[in-house]
Amino acid sequence: MRRLLVLAVVAALMLIVLPAAPVGAGSPFRDVVMTVSTTLGDPSNGPFTAEGDAVTEGLICESGWTVDLSERFAPREGSPAGINVKAVKAFYCGFDEFPGELGDPDFVVRMQIRIDGGDNFNWVAIDGVEGNGHGSGVFAPPFVTDTFTGKLR
Repeated sequence: MRRLLVLAVVAALMLIVLPAAPVGAGSPFRDVVMTVSTTLGDPSNGPFTAEGDAVTEGLICESGWTVDLSERFAPREGSPAGINVKAVKAFYCGFDEFPGELGDPDFVVRMQIRIDGGDNFNWVAIDGVEGNGHGSGVFAPPFVTDTFTGKLR
């Protein structure tokens, strides 16, 4: 009986001393819209602008430069003219031209692009911030202008 009483007191003290983690801990996701004008090349790169709560609350910057770190192309099954592209894009804040020597990016996203009469994609942040979204692009050689819509934290 005494052992049960000691265990009950220890359990009660733990509830008082150890704070419980709130459900859904972490900062809330913030809306973002990013526009990226990429010049196709080696590497593909170009300027970006961003707007939304993610910018006004200081999560990401409002402009800078992007550089494609990798691109992989594959035919789209069931569509003779379609292509799937997997790309990883690094975002560098505060640059208004290609930075040349690349340091650490401010954030990085992975894109899964479907090109089949249009350019649509899903994206997920993989470094620097958390979040994801979708987007679409317009191809006007030698540029692709992509609009990313989503949420970041």
